[in-house]
Amino acid sequence: MKRRKRFSPFVLGSYAGLLLLPLLPAIFHPSPPPSLDALRPARAPVLLFATIPAGTYPLGSVAGRSFEQPERQELEGFRMLIHEVRVADFICFLNQTTRDFPESPQITRLAQGYRAGPGQARLPVTRVDYPDAEAYAAWLGQHTGRSVRLPTEAEWESAARGGVAGGVYPRGWREEGGHDALRPRGGRANGYGLYDMAGNVYEWCIPDPGRAQKGLAAGRGGSWAERDAKMQTVYARAFFDRDYRDIDMGFRVVLADE
Repeated sequence: MKRRKRFSPFVLGSYAGLLLLPLLPAIFHPSPPPSLDALRPARAPVLLFATIPAGTYPLGSVAGRSFEQPERQELEGFRMLIHEVRVADFICFLNQTTRDFPESPQITRLAQGYRAGPGQARLPVTRVDYPDAEAYAAWLGQHTGRSVRLPTEAEWESAARGGVAGGVYPRGWREEGGHDALRPRGGRANGYGLYDMAGNVYEWCIPDPGRAQKGLAAGRGGSWAERDAKMQTVYARAFFDRDYRDIDMGFRVVLADE
């Protein structure tokens, strides 16, 4: 009598593995990578922007202060710079305009123009006031033909949540944790592909109409120097004079011509 061929568990497992190979991308990459848009200003580093889809987004939290309570806003789609504006980016703007900027450890003033301080080029630019940030956005738009501006508070918060409904921190429910100094782009991106949405520098934002503090601009995301962990939540709001400059105040920009 002819014997039936038997397969060892190892062989069976190998066959099963081959059958599953086409499914591996779906298993390990359940969603497509964030869509990025590259902006190439003349004589300046390439800038990458992540897509934030249009939708109705939750803002605020029941755990927040009186001016951070829950609401919902409908937003059009936009694209946000995946990291904060860096010293190298900002120096290109300064050297192609006539804007005056105070010297700092990050930025050295030359007889003609500016240059980055030692080891500073990749760090987020700081000591930038609100008009500086607006001027950079206008310059970038002029040199690329795109509609560039600061994010509104609602745009910033919806982007910071990374697509996690009700999330408290930029990657969901896990507290980000702090660090003791300014850092270049670091850690893991959130669900939209954005880095350092909390705990690196405060980021200038356009105050939301109806929720703004009169005469002040908004800063979101907390900073490395902030010791109150609540200020690194996605819903925490802070307000500053428009001419405020400090070692933990920076910004990022959005493309509003989606």
